[in-house]
Formats: sequence, structure tokens, C-alpha cells
Amino acid sequence: MRVKLEKRIRGQKGKERVYLFTSIFFGYYPDSNGDKKAKRERKSMQLSYDLKPTTLFAKKEKKEALAMAERILFQREKEFQTEKAGLGKSYMAETNFFEWVQKHLNNTKMSLNNRNAYENTISKLKMYRGSYTLINQVDYDYCRGFAQFLSNTLKKDGNPLSSSTIDSYYKKLTIICKELVQQGILKKNPAIGVKLPKVIHKRKEVLNKEEILKLMETECKIKVLKEYFIFSVFTGIDNATCQELRWKNYVVEDGVHKLKFTRTKTNHSYGFPLSQNAVDWLNKLDRKSDEDKIFIGLTYGGHQNNVLLFWLKDLWQSSIYLFLSKTLIVF
Repeated sequence: MRVKLEKRIRGQKGKERVYLFTSIFFGYYPDSNGDKKAKRERKSMQLSYDLKPTTLFAKKEKKEALAMAERILFQREKEFQTEKAGLGKSYMAETNFFEWVQKHLNNTKMSLNNRNAYENTISKLKMYRGSYTLINQVDYDYCRGFAQFLSNTLKKDGNPLSSSTIDSYYKKLTIICKELVQQGILKKNPAIGVKLPKVIHKRKEVLNKEEILKLMETECKIKVLKEYFIFSVFTGIDNATCQELRWKNYVVEDGVHKLKFTRTKTNHSYGFPLSQNAVDWLNKLDRKSDEDKIFIGLTYGGHQNNVLLFWLKDLWQSSIYLFLSKTLIVF
């Protein structure tokens, strides 16, 4: 593709004028006979001047028309390139994609879990194509390549990412691109239309009462991991949320024991009622000041999963170890 200035002479002899156009060359294509034909698009600049200017006015007119033509030529070439890529006519399209995303996240209220999910997606995107990618490079091919990259990515244990994990990462990229469209930086969402692996949902396993009691009575290599794990069994609260739980979140209102949270976006408070088992378990923990975390030192990672597995393996060499070795649902 090339954009160039084209001049056409029109008018009667002795009074000819030069008319200016932009000519966009799209390449060659075969006609019905198989011959190569050029594909061009011509557009008037609405500028002209005398073919042979003699007066000062005519010479000035020619000079100004050519100067204006150069500016229009530059603008139309830029517009064509952005239209071709599906981009809006914004200088932002030529800025670093990751700088824009980080700024957007910093200015957007969201839960810790959601923010961590975005940060993980950004990390994967940088692994995919590096940390310097312009917004105008985030096109359909970029997004399709990212989906393929995720499908080929292996976890630390050598296993591929699950279909639900791939879907989660890619949805974050789709949401980011949607925001770019809403801000007028992209004209269309390049992440839409990419085919992803079908999400396969694992069957959820539960512990029975006897198994939970055994866990409560058995020591774990990492004490806080056991404290969290049992609490999560009683409540279903995930690891990331438990990492941020503080004693001030645990309240008693009208005789009801609950965890009280405040939604980041709306600043609205809501309560999560606790079962008697969860209350009894919390009461066994060392309560400190309101600002202290309930599960001090709790983290998430492969090492923690392995500790859980060996903790359970020491208890059972049977079915409970087998199903937990396939999926630790509380994480």
C-alpha cells in the first residue's frame, strides 16, 4: 500500500490548472482474463493552481496549495493505516500497550482478586510478545497468537494450562480491548472471533465430616496453611480473599457471626454469615489487633499445593489423596 500525490491538468489551452489528488495504491489483482491489474483509489484534495503561474498571486497560490497538499497527504496516509488496522484516529494507538493498561488498572477500582487476574494476564502477554507492544499492534493476529500461546504454555509441573485458565486469561484481554474501543483508541475489538478450547469443568469433590475431623486433628508442615484450609472448607472462601482477611472483618451483628466486606466499586458494605463450625475454628486461632491479618503469612503457589498433598498423603493412602492430587478445589 502506498499513498502519493497525483496531479491532473484540466482546462482550456492557455488557461490550464493543476488539480491535486491523493492516490492510494492497494496492490495488484488478476482480472477476468488473468491479467495483472492495479487497484487504486483516488480522492480529490479540493486544491488547484495555474499550470504556468506568472503573477505573484498565482505563484503564491501554487506554493500554498502544494504545502497544504503535503499536510493532507500525511494525514490521509495515517488515516488509511489506522483504518486498515481497525484503529481509531488517535495518537494513543501509537503508544505502549502495557503502559496504557497499567495506567487504566491504576485508575480503576476493583477487587484484589480481579486485579491479580489482570496482572497475571499482563505477565502472560509479555511472555508472549515482549514488554514493548504498541496498541496498533494489538490486532486480530496478535490476539489469535496469544490464544495459541496459552494453549502451548506449560505449568511448572509440566502440564498444560487448563481450558478454564486459558479462557480466564483470554477474557481479560478481551475486556482490555473492549475498553480501548470505548475510549475511541480502537475502532473494533480485535479479540472477538478467536476460537478458544472448549472449557471443561472439573467435577467438584467434597470432604465428609469424618475426613474434616481427621484434618483438624493432624498437624501440617505449614501451620497457617492448615488454618486457612479448614476455614475454607467451612466457608468456601478462596485463598486470595483469605490472604487479605483481617480481624476487623470478623464481626457479630444482632447475634450473627459474619465476615463484613466493602465492595471496592460501590463502597457498599455486605456481610457473609459464618457457620458455627467456621466460628469455632476462628476462635481457636490467636486473635490480635483488628488491623492484623487472620491468616498471617498465607501465600499461594505450587509449594503450598505440595505441602497440602503430603499432609493429606500422610493421613490417607486411599481415595481422598487420589482426588486431591488431581484438583485442590479450595485454590
